[in-house]
Amino acid sequence: MPCGFEATDIDCPEGATASYDPVEESFTLMANDCSGYPNGEYSLVKTELCGDGEIVVHVASLNGDGRVGLIMMETADSEARFVSNIKDLSIRTRTEYRSSTGGNISFKSKNRRDVDWLRIVRAGSKFKTYTSTDGSYWKLAHSITFSNFEECIYAGLVLYTKNANVPVTAVLDQFKITGDNYQAFTQLPGGPAKGIEEETQQVESSNLQSTIRLEAAPNPFSTRTQINLSLAAATNVTLEIFNLHGQRVQRLENTKLDAGNHRYHWDGTTTTNQALPTGIYLLRMRVDQKWFTTKLSLINR
Repeated sequence: MPCGFEATDIDCPEGATASYDPVEESFTLMANDCSGYPNGEYSLVKTELCGDGEIVVHVASLNGDGRVGLIMMETADSEARFVSNIKDLSIRTRTEYRSSTGGNISFKSKNRRDVDWLRIVRAGSKFKTYTSTDGSYWKLAHSITFSNFEECIYAGLVLYTKNANVPVTAVLDQFKITGDNYQAFTQLPGGPAKGIEEETQQVESSNLQSTIRLEAAPNPFSTRTQINLSLAAATNVTLEIFNLHGQRVQRLENTKLDAGNHRYHWDGTTTTNQALPTGIYLLRMRVDQKWFTTKLSLINR
């Protein structure tokens, strides 16, 4: 999975899998005995979206008797409120939603021919679903309004079976997500290719009304690297490390920090103290609702 994305499922007894092809930039989802409607069982690929935003995807293929598309969930809980925009092999598209936590799943449908593009737009607690035949001209499908929807939610891809006895597979590409945290999602320059002993990296964001200073040295490293974080104001900070498959391997911080300098060390191990292999890892920092990412290079002893 890309960094920050997670392949998972909700209550699929026979399993669900998902993979990502970085060359084709496509996701492949498989669902087996995942009865999405009305049981709420899904194969998922999800990431976090904070604030207003939207997700768009092209359904390249769907093999089997199922439905595939997009979803926005209030939490990762199986009984969470959500909105999904999905299609099957017929001309019918559906907006499925759960209005109350733990409540029943409802749906609205439209007959739309040749639809391969799906879109969900969030504005506060209001969600609009759209369909398109070419990814340029969009037709509104439905509008769903909740009360007091969480600021940070999960957004991503969803697949489920209509016939529990037959597995389904779908390929989705041209996935796009925009929002407060993704507008500020920045790949910092530099990194392991330089082969330097010390590297200073700085991000400035007017939205944060402050300057964030992030240093990692040495980088590349073999035994331990020191990560220095400087904040101009007190703020909530999450500092995590992912491998290139998008799996989180270590969490260094997840709390509110005071203004000033903060220091962390990483020795190339996981949260369970397992040594990691040589490779490139992604240091991902969240400051309030903004994400920043940079590379770390680990060279085994």
